[in-house]
Amino acid sequence: MRRFNDEDLTGAEFRECDLSRARLVGVVMQDVEIDGLVTNLVVNGVEVMSYVEAELDRRHPVRLLIRSDEPADLREAWRQLRKAWATATERSGSMAEGSEDLGVDGEWSMVETLRHLVFVHDSWFRRCVLGLTEPFTGFLRGCPVL
Repeated sequence: MRRFNDEDLTGAEFRECDLSRARLVGVVMQDVEIDGLVTNLVVNGVEVMSYVEAELDRRHPVRLLIRSDEPADLREAWRQLRKAWATATERSGSMAEGSEDLGVDGEWSMVETLRHLVFVHDSWFRRCVLGLTEPFTGFLRGCPVL
């Protein structure tokens, strides 16, 4: 285990790091942003993830549909997600030439994001839904955003 004592990490950014079972004791955290897969987060003795999940569900009601066992809910979730992505890709098409390849503040570009979504969909749908073991479809290999 690495231990940091009396370190000033002001302005530090951690990307793609595994901080599982990290313990922060006696720390000062102001204006902090955490974005990632977070579970069992305890802040000052209070497990806060149920609050966070409830707020995310309030902000993004499609999350509730995605977790449903009802086919009608899943179809509606798929419809909403397709509509949101159509809006986003349409908006990116109206931006300056080449901007779809630019990331902002270290985030993925639009092209990288779409590539990732194709990969995730292909991987999840083929493996989890169809039970197929081939890693990629011909669609993914021939995808124009790759």
